[in-house]
Amino acid sequence: MNRRVLLVDDDPNILSGYRRQLRREFDLATANSGQEGLDIIRQEDEFAAIVSDMNMPEMNGVQFLEQAQSLTPNSVRIMLTGNADQQTAINAINNGRIFRFLNKPCPPEALIAVLNCGLEQYRLVTAEKELLEETVTGSIRAMAEILSLASPLAFGRATRIQRLVNSLAKHFEIENAWELETAALLSQAGSVTVPESVLERALSGQTLSQSEVSMLRGLGTVAADLIRKIPRMEAVTEIIAGCFPAPEPAVAGECDPLPDDTPLPVQILQTALDFDTLSNLNHSPRAAVDHLRTAGRVRDGDLLDALEQSVVSSRETLEINLDELTTGQILAEEITSADGSMTLIGKGYEVTERLLLRLRNFSENRGIREPLYILGAEELDDASHSATNVDELPSSSRHAMIQ
Repeated sequence: MNRRVLLVDDDPNILSGYRRQLRREFDLATANSGQEGLDIIRQEDEFAAIVSDMNMPEMNGVQFLEQAQSLTPNSVRIMLTGNADQQTAINAINNGRIFRFLNKPCPPEALIAVLNCGLEQYRLVTAEKELLEETVTGSIRAMAEILSLASPLAFGRATRIQRLVNSLAKHFEIENAWELETAALLSQAGSVTVPESVLERALSGQTLSQSEVSMLRGLGTVAADLIRKIPRMEAVTEIIAGCFPAPEPAVAGECDPLPDDTPLPVQILQTALDFDTLSNLNHSPRAAVDHLRTAGRVRDGDLLDALEQSVVSSRETLEINLDELTTGQILAEEITSADGSMTLIGKGYEVTERLLLRLRNFSENRGIREPLYILGAEELDDASHSATNVDELPSSSRHAMIQ
């Protein structure tokens, strides 16, 4: 349990007294001013509790605790003051968001009792946060795993889109980029409701019936509804929902532009989706970008310039056999059964131990078509910036974008 406590007071005698009285109970650090306290917070591991005097020169206790809260929001904050007027207490509670407000001089046993309560509060807050983070992470992984098993095509598309989104998010220094990258990874979750044969025909650009087009046009709503049930996924849901206007365009990339006030994360994901659609309809990377400049939903020149910089490069591929395939490599082409009747994994998938086992087992039973094709070293370096390993889904048809 974290028992680290930071004590801040401009009186060295008071700090010396704190050290004598509390050192056996807590892991102590002390500071003679608010600024020194902030420097210590920035340099050291997180403190479970921060105790500050109110009346200090240059930076008072309220100002210090307010800045400390922004640096270490989980830390419990306690105020000590010899001037306990009502307005001081109100300011400390509202601005410093303190846990307790104590009068000076404070008996050692009273301070120890309050600190122990503060450490328990810190434990509860951090435990709840860790549980929530594990729940969110586990839910995302479970959904991605289900998608990879239910629809390798959709999962592969999600992989390619996520890698491209990751690159664009870094270029624009997107705040909370994990939300955008998660939206890309889960953008294809609705594909589990569509027969794989329909996806395959759509992704290869074949003509679809009106009912099949309707299935594909509803995928974004399904994905958003699924993700909305996961805690802390509100922003992720909004990004995905923003990329699925109704009705969908009849021809990939030919559609009304997004509204001018569309948030940048939505524009980035939409651009990646449209680019992947065009690339899988046999457009070269440069031709796909040029098409989006004139007929795409996103007309932002800076965004399309960044897209072009990310995707227009040499695309060297290497031929290997299955026994040469290793983790971390990126598939440049799909892997099929030996007779070509079944797509096992699509292009763009980053090879994992689980995938290797799956391919080896399938090869022993039915055989796979060799050689395999992977991205060369330069492309592998670029592709491997993605935060999550994911599979493949070639893009969409002329009748509906699979988003």
